[in-house]
Amino acid sequence: HSPMATLAGVLRVRIPALTVEAVAFAQLPVVPFLIPGSRELAQAVAQAFREAPVAPAGLLQNHGVGTVGETLRQAANAALALEEVCRLAIMCLLLNREPVEIPPEVQETLRRLVFERP
Repeated sequence: HSPMATLAGVLRVRIPALTVEAVAFAQLPVVPFLIPGSRELAQAVAQAFREAPVAPAGLLQNHGVGTVGETLRQAANAALALEEVCRLAIMCLLLNREPVEIPPEVQETLRRLVFERP
């Protein structure tokens, strides 16, 4: 499991738009803890992705990460990118510093042009 992303889910860390990659995770769904492998978890994850049209990943609270992609490589890359973004967010918290984020209007443009799933 991804340690920083798991920690972000447990602590409900807000993912700031610090990098272009982070913009995709700024509206990251967090799925409450449900029994791993259960039908309820599968339904909750599916619902979270339907409600988050940009995020290629979701945090599974007290468990880890779920990612999506058109290919396995894309889903794996989303997991790696999310881990890095979570690491940066947690470092900002540890340093007790408010990071400078990509401006909201630029974030919206990036979401539309780069990250929206069809």
